[in-house]
Amino acid sequence: TLLVLLQLVLNITLQCYIIFNVRRFVTSWAVGAIRRVYSEYEQHMYTQHVLNKHGMTRGVPGSFVPENFQTLTKDELVVICQVPFSQPIFLMCMLCVWTLANFGEMKATLTQARRVWYLETTGRGLSVEAGVTP
Repeated sequence: TLLVLLQLVLNITLQCYIIFNVRRFVTSWAVGAIRRVYSEYEQHMYTQHVLNKHGMTRGVPGSFVPENFQTLTKDELVVICQVPFSQPIFLMCMLCVWTLANFGEMKATLTQARRVWYLETTGRGLSVEAGVTP
């Protein structure tokens, strides 16, 4: 029972952590902030720009200058790397939940397959040698 309680606490803790981080990284205000940061990044990395439908700067294909990455400050790099799936703990929790859900589906499928496989034959499937006639 202690193991069951530990699993329950871990499950609830994981769910709370995911809900908190979804709110933190995915809500509209976070999306707006990420768009602004990425717009500044694209303006820095490209020599030619266009505005997208949200009014954010996007680089024109072919005008990307990889050397400009070296000129970004440490603070700019830290801000750029705050995009949700660059957060390893959050990403690992999401992948853990996804993997556990897939294992649950696989277990249910294998259980059903095993049940079908071990169905006893009835009626015409019974052999005459066993002393049973259809």
